[in-house]
Amino acid sequence: MSKTAPDVSLVLEWSPRGIVAFEPGHKSTRAFDSVAEAVAGTSSKSALVAVSRRSVFVRTLFVPNAARSEIELIVQMKLGDLFPLPAHELAYSVDLTDEITPEGRLAVVVAMPAVDLRRLHEEMKAAGVRVQRVVPVAYGSLALADSLGLKDTAVVSREEAGLGIDIVSNGVLRYSRVAGSTGNASAEVCRTYTVAGIPCGDILATEGVVVDEADRISTIAPLEALAGLWPTRVPTLELPETVQLRAQKATASRRRMAAFMLLAGIALAVFAYFDYADAVKVVQDVEAKGAATVRRAETNRKEAEQVEAQSMAMQSAIQLAFEPGQNQSDIVSAAANAAPEGVWLTGITLERGKQLLLRGSARTNDDVTEYLRRLNLMSASVTGDKDVTVAPRFRDVRLAFSNTGKIDDVPILQFSISAFPVGNLPLVDPNQKKVAVKK
Repeated sequence: MSKTAPDVSLVLEWSPRGIVAFEPGHKSTRAFDSVAEAVAGTSSKSALVAVSRRSVFVRTLFVPNAARSEIELIVQMKLGDLFPLPAHELAYSVDLTDEITPEGRLAVVVAMPAVDLRRLHEEMKAAGVRVQRVVPVAYGSLALADSLGLKDTAVVSREEAGLGIDIVSNGVLRYSRVAGSTGNASAEVCRTYTVAGIPCGDILATEGVVVDEADRISTIAPLEALAGLWPTRVPTLELPETVQLRAQKATASRRRMAAFMLLAGIALAVFAYFDYADAVKVVQDVEAKGAATVRRAETNRKEAEQVEAQSMAMQSAIQLAFEPGQNQSDIVSAAANAAPEGVWLTGITLERGKQLLLRGSARTNDDVTEYLRRLNLMSASVTGDKDVTVAPRFRDVRLAFSNTGKIDDVPILQFSISAFPVGNLPLVDPNQKKVAVKK
């Protein structure tokens, strides 16, 4: 990874609990409670903002070695599996590495809650600070390791609530976490290696951190490395609305280009007409060429609109896949609340895109019949008081089986009921035909 010296006069490490400021000119690092306090004594009004490890998720996965636009679409569909938050609540960025294996190309995905990123920008704006870029502070460890010629190491730095541990493997940031303050830092580093799926290896201790089994010690902290050893490839965290606005501007630019081509064709036709007024045959030929140019421009405009419509449809489909009509907690609550007295649920099986399976016990067949009746009532839209329509909850409610038995000589009925939750969509439908997108 190559390095350059950027024009960075102030680096701020942001977290919801406070600010750490580093001034490259003075080589000083100080902690503050707010952004306003951090910039009060500086002359700089622009800053590189690094997000603390506790606020950023770092994950890796293998993706097909395809175009970046296709890879980003694949990553967007997998965000729900990678992170504990829904995709629409995340601000994320993808770092495509040069590591290519039979499994695909290694990608590093960094993400943070979008609400935290909005708060970061609001605090910076309120303090009068212009944000150059927002990056994960863990990439400072990658820059530091690279400056020392280390391709495989664990960089240990000081955090306000413990130790920051960043795993670098084959020149790639593979994992980042904050470990609580413990007496055995080496054990925490080895534990982090294990979570990253890498055998325990070398340790690089940075300024102010004591690790008994450290292989190397650096007087430079990762926050300082971001300013002085700037890597050319660091993912920038942007708000979802910022990314969407940039896409809309790109679409508008394509439309303007189509309109320009249309006007250019018309102007060419008019110019040709007046320039060759004495040569009718030549004028007719030029007019025909101009008309063809106009048609091509119109075709390009329609194709651009078609691509935009297909992109919007794909975006709607992805959003529907990640925002089903019913959350799993709502499905379980509805099924449990419908159970009448005399029915006890002993097991609930629920997966995304699959049937709901309810197992339980009842005192009589009538109790099971009543439970089926209540579930079936939830299979259709119902209009209640004040003409409020309640959406259906389940469909295809069926009694799978029922067996009689005894518990402490008391006769009971064991049953199993299957139903399909309305809106419980699968992430991937293997039977769905692929739709070719015209490029």
